[in-house]
Amino acid sequence: MKKKLCLLLCAVLCLFPLGACQGEDPAEGALPQPPGLTVTCGEESVTAALGSFQWEYPQEDGTTVAVVSDAVHPLDREGDLPELAGGSQATLSWDGPAPETVVLRCWPEDAWGDTDREAVEVPVDGDSFPLLAGLHIYEVRAEWPEGQASGSGDASYAFTARGEEGETGVQGPPSLT
Repeated sequence: MKKKLCLLLCAVLCLFPLGACQGEDPAEGALPQPPGLTVTCGEESVTAALGSFQWEYPQEDGTTVAVVSDAVHPLDREGDLPELAGGSQATLSWDGPAPETVVLRCWPEDAWGDTDREAVEVPVDGDSFPLLAGLHIYEVRAEWPEGQASGSGDASYAFTARGEEGETGVQGPPSLT
């Protein structure tokens, strides 16, 4: 009897998620999560890791779905973030609508694991920004305004980049020792 009850319970649990997803079809052009971010420097590019986000998008039936996803701090993701190597200037490109607001900040390589470490803001000119000399951990925070057909909300993305030393490389923040 216990075996039959377990099998019945497993069957119900397997079918439940399928029923819970009905009616959650995104409207045409709507994105169920924030657009992906590609960071390019010269001929090299990486897809930045999506971090925490809050996102709302319209469904075909006219209702709205709200999604909240939490992720670990970029400084706790050592060895898990894509790395862009070499160069002095990089570009952000989105695989959907560009956000209205972008804030870029970074930490030096010796900040891994120190989530209390102050970040340094990096200026973004359009979609371009300078890579700081040496290895740095970058976080992009982006916001999409309400009322867009594709969706709205905010998201963070992370990646590492090794900027070139030299006259075109920007001096990074001093290490806190």
